[in-house]
Amino acid sequence: MRIKYIATTVVCALLGVAATQAYIRITLGGKTLNWSSNTISYNIHTAGSDDISDNSHIPAIEHAFQSWSDVSGSNINLVRGADTASGSTGGSGHTITFDETNSSGFFPSGSGIVAITPITYMLADGRITDADILFNGNQFTFSTDQTPGTFDVQDILAHEVGHFIGLDHSPVVSGTMWPYVSQTQWLHRSLSQDDEAGAIAVATGSGQTKVTGTIRKPGSTSGLAGAIVSASLTDGRFIASTTTNSNGNFTLRGMPAGDYYIHIDPLEGGMSSANLTSNSSISTAFAPTFYGGFDNPTLFSLTPGAQLGCGVLTANADIAMRESASSTTLLQQGTSSLVTIYGSSIPVGATMVAKTNELSISNITSNSSYVRATVTANSAAMVASYNLYIKAPNGDFETAPGVVEVIQPAPNLAAVSQFKVSTAGGETITLSGTNFQDGAFVLFGGYESDEVTFIDSNTLSVVT
Repeated sequence: MRIKYIATTVVCALLGVAATQAYIRITLGGKTLNWSSNTISYNIHTAGSDDISDNSHIPAIEHAFQSWSDVSGSNINLVRGADTASGSTGGSGHTITFDETNSSGFFPSGSGIVAITPITYMLADGRITDADILFNGNQFTFSTDQTPGTFDVQDILAHEVGHFIGLDHSPVVSGTMWPYVSQTQWLHRSLSQDDEAGAIAVATGSGQTKVTGTIRKPGSTSGLAGAIVSASLTDGRFIASTTTNSNGNFTLRGMPAGDYYIHIDPLEGGMSSANLTSNSSISTAFAPTFYGGFDNPTLFSLTPGAQLGCGVLTANADIAMRESASSTTLLQQGTSSLVTIYGSSIPVGATMVAKTNELSISNITSNSSYVRATVTANSAAMVASYNLYIKAPNGDFETAPGVVEVIQPAPNLAAVSQFKVSTAGGETITLSGTNFQDGAFVLFGGYESDEVTFIDSNTLSVVT
């Protein structure tokens, strides 16, 4: 038996960079970590957080776990067990703890670790026997309400739950499993399509699609190990990705029906193999390559429940140009923002390409270390993650994965039908405002309402 520690690490401003995208399962010694049952319980430590006095960390924890359980096509079932006063790790319980004094010893001074997931597993078959999640309450401050200078409990925990079920870090910048976190960040509360693909891979439901293929080294018939294989719908929405195995073979599971383009990228840049817990072979001596080529990629049509073989793709030879995108630009429909993709050895005349009609690009400037442009989400752009690409005059390209995320506008509460209610609860009140969504949850003094009815985008009916 062995224990592995998997951590989320702080990064400031533009210090974190990435080069590719993929959900990646934790594989150690050739064994992929896995639970023997798809139903896994967790236990919340009764001490809570010293930073949160209203118990709002509890619904935040519940929703972080629920986001993974709710993935369509995955059989993973994460259930809350009895609360516990024990802060020990490595036992039979799977405890969520705020370590306020570093009693665990997991958070040495200057480590920059915001939270950590110790996993105990069997060397013979990779079976997980225990996993716990600890927040570094000794060095960092947490909140549930975006208080400046704090880390968001649900955002942090959604990431750690990915490790809890057996997923490694992902180089998709907008993905929940991206290894870096910043204060007041909230984007990773909800899972990206890539994260959802990981949940499906961990516990695949019945009737799911399966896409396979083989990637070869440049100029060779040998398989390319550790390449990132990514699939995007032809409208540009990024859907799923994975890594090739030691023979260069890949499998993508649970993708929705649709028309896809598929390409490969090397795992290099700020999010590199050094960020992985897995110790599988990772190859980077090749250039990003589309099936069919960048300008006219092969269209793969996937029907519901189908198994689709993509055949063999030989990777392009490695190039000097590198991209190092480090943060996601959030755009609401009909809005614009200046987007900079940093990198190195970018040739004169390089441009920025979106490969989607959901975004438009204008005012492009570039030099050897960046490409910059105004990116606009059209007025009806679909909510999703989108790649951008640096394209050189000779046709070489680099992928900036998930660097743009089109998001729904934030909810705005304008009025409450009554402000005085019984402490016993059970009263129905109406919330009025804009941009409400079905599935919203409402807290009263840190306690979540059990009954929220979505009337329309301007109205919620809530039982206290």
